[in-house]
Amino acid sequence: MNPVALYNHDAPISAAQQHQFDPYEMNGGTETAVLATSGFSADGLALFKKLSQNLEWYKHAHDKVMSTPAIAQMLSNTLYYKRFFPYYSFCLLGGIDEQGRGVSYSYDPLGSYGAEPYKSVGHKNQQGVQRTDMPLDTAISIAKDAFTSASERDMYTGDYLEIFVIKQGGVTVERVDLRKD
Repeated sequence: MNPVALYNHDAPISAAQQHQFDPYEMNGGTETAVLATSGFSADGLALFKKLSQNLEWYKHAHDKVMSTPAIAQMLSNTLYYKRFFPYYSFCLLGGIDEQGRGVSYSYDPLGSYGAEPYKSVGHKNQQGVQRTDMPLDTAISIAKDAFTSASERDMYTGDYLEIFVIKQGGVTVERVDLRKD
């Protein structure tokens, strides 16, 4: 093949585009679920791209969005398939189940997971505390305080926190600046 034939001399020349990596830009989710990962950033990004592709294929094949429990199982299978060279990624999937209740799934790098109504906030490790449902504003306040404290002691925590609130109507995101210095 003649390489000159591949170039169209009549095509307009477009301006150069600049593409930059922004680690905070691709916070993925559907209307009912949000995925958070920690560990090796490149593995988390590769896992996110794989799941996004599978969700898109599912949407085109079935003409509907995958449910949160189905996404949870798909994530477990995806992690398990890579068990011999696993993603170094610890995942937390939060969302709304079929009954309209909030649910979170936590994973190890090999795909083992469990469903819980919450993962981090809820007096799990405090003795003598009544374990009841916590109001949303209290849970958000505890999360903000925890990350503010962590950012004061650990330089790898980051400059801001994104809090994703998942409700029946969709997902809202609140950004909280952690470092004020």
